[in-house]
Amino acid sequence: MKTLLLAAARGTGAGVLRVVLALIAAVIVNGLGAAIVLGFSDELRGGGHGTAILFALLIGAPFFIAVGVTGAIAYKQGLMGVLSRILETQAPALAGLGAKFLEKFLRSVNYQPGGPVSDAMLGQWRKFLQLQEDLPRPLPFVLGTLASKVPFSDTITTVATTGTSLPDVARNAMDHMVERAIQGGFRPEASTLLGALGIQFALWVVLAAVLHYN
Repeated sequence: MKTLLLAAARGTGAGVLRVVLALIAAVIVNGLGAAIVLGFSDELRGGGHGTAILFALLIGAPFFIAVGVTGAIAYKQGLMGVLSRILETQAPALAGLGAKFLEKFLRSVNYQPGGPVSDAMLGQWRKFLQLQEDLPRPLPFVLGTLASKVPFSDTITTVATTGTSLPDVARNAMDHMVERAIQGGFRPEASTLLGALGIQFALWVVLAAVLHYN
């Protein structure tokens, strides 16, 4: 448990840094874009009540929306980074811990190996994890996200043949989910953030051109 929490803490630290750097980059990029719009629009550089309204609509609102969107992307990538770091460094420990709670969950819903598994079970699994007082944060998120990124119901159906014990079902299912998650890869890609910033800057340039030639 301690090694998992340490890996999660390191992943969280990296995620926080990613969000901070992304917000700084978003402020710089969108600040430059807003400056370009102001440079090409005589109306926005003027004075008066009408100018203030135009500034709020054409500069203020897009600026804060763009920065907010960038922050949201970085936050999501930061969360995925936590899962990625744990998968890369503590996969066996994560599978073992997950199997322990998955067995407990399957018993709580009276699941019988070989029986049908509904898609609603994923939601039940997430709620179950949130209620576990002996499962420190952010491990409920990590296990819940892991299950949502691979076919949770199909995985249990595949390993839970008739006659298989619940401990074996839980262990095999978690091993399978962790293995598939590692193969799929959860490491955040910088290209997503760079692409978002590039699109934002391009939209500022387009807005500047429209205002200038209108």
